Amino acid sequence: MVEIDRPAGCIHPQIENMVYPLHYGLVPGTRAEDGTAIEIYVVDPVGVINPATVFEATVVAIVHRKEGGGDKLVVSSTGLVPSLQEITSAVEFQEQWFKHDIEVLRA
Repeated sequence: MVEIDRPAGCIHPQIENMVYPLHYGLVPGTRAEDGTAIEIYVVDPVGVINPATVFEATVVAIVHRKEGGGDKLVVSSTGLVPSLQEITSAVEFQEQWFKHDIEVLRA
């Protein structure tokens, strides 16, 4: 189960000019390196899921940050696995500030 806390179109709580182009959230009840819940990017097209809900999702990739912020999961409620290029493009709005690798998981 995942939960969206920053729906597509919202502004980052600390960076005024950063707008989320996709849904961003967390996995409730988990703990990342920094002590907060593990964070997620939702790669489904906006509108496929209601951003106010908690929903089932499949992890399709992992963004391994080499510095700061810990790893992020990339999830899909449809189970479709986007290409590395599609995932890279989707998360670039935020990951551009971090050295990272993306591991795409295949079914």
